[in-house]
Amino acid sequence: MTLRLEVSMLLISLCAIVGCQPDISSPATSNPNNGGEAATAPDTGGASREPSEVVVTTPESQIGTTRLLSAEGTFNAPQHGYDNRFEFELSGQMKYRVQISFAPFVGDDWSLNPLTDVTNPTDSKMYAAFHAVFYNDTGQLVGCCQQDIEMEPNDGPTQLGSLVLRGPQKALLTATQFEIVIYESDKQIGSEPIDVNATTDLVGRSGKVITKLKEIDASEIATDNGTMLRLKAAITFEDPADKSRNTHLDVHGKAEYSLYLDTRHRPVTTMKSSGENETYERWEVAAEFDPRKRVPGVSAEPHFALYDDNGKLVACVGSPSVGQLVAPEDYLLSATELEMVAFETAQD
Repeated sequence: MTLRLEVSMLLISLCAIVGCQPDISSPATSNPNNGGEAATAPDTGGASREPSEVVVTTPESQIGTTRLLSAEGTFNAPQHGYDNRFEFELSGQMKYRVQISFAPFVGDDWSLNPLTDVTNPTDSKMYAAFHAVFYNDTGQLVGCCQQDIEMEPNDGPTQLGSLVLRGPQKALLTATQFEIVIYESDKQIGSEPIDVNATTDLVGRSGKVITKLKEIDASEIATDNGTMLRLKAAITFEDPADKSRNTHLDVHGKAEYSLYLDTRHRPVTTMKSSGENETYERWEVAAEFDPRKRVPGVSAEPHFALYDDNGKLVACVGSPSVGQLVAPEDYLLSATELEMVAFETAQD
């Protein structure tokens, strides 16, 4: 598949939000913790970090019904509270206004929030799957968030309010890079490939797939209020054979967990905006992270990201909505690596 890519450099920093950039002096949302007053992240060395910048990539044309948009950049978290979000736009068939902030959330948690307003200027109902991942200086996963959306013709802006990565302040403060992938289509995401010709040689033509995982690296890192569990694994998708099973990997923290992926093509029923049910079939990877040896008071919130053989994000899903990773079939079944990070905490 060959896509002509038009790459737009949007170099945005605290001193460069002018001219064509939208006005962010009156954010589209208020701080949920203080009744609308803006909250600014503390200055914890932000001056020594790289300024926030982004590169947006959009295809000039599309092969099938699904279009892929992406953005990669650096994020200076201490400089972008609720009152000074890092802002940029992506434009495909729909328009996406992204505003990333780092601020207090609930209790002791903080949040990385790529708040996004979506507008559908077309005359067709549109669907989109929005995936956002944050990394530290060494490229390790800090966490991720994901949200699906259905937009009526000529509708919006609609706010994607579930795009929140929550966790310990110090852990989230290590985020210095981000990657965003958006799939958009007039069909449900995951129901059709981007390039149908690319599926010819893929496994899963029967609708069933066995997912094999091989551990590459794992670590357990103590934090101020718990433990950070990391795992990186190679992924192989295979057609089912006699007695073949999905691979389970053990993850050890204060408790012990079992991780496996279940890849499947299945019917999904959703409720349309009209209130009627809609059933369609899609490909998805269900991420399972279950306690194998429980410890009273100990729990973990995992985040998962899938990558292709070029290291590009395919899909992600994170707590508290851990479940299915959804992407077009040709991209999903071409994933070669899984990265997981889990924040484990213990309650007295």
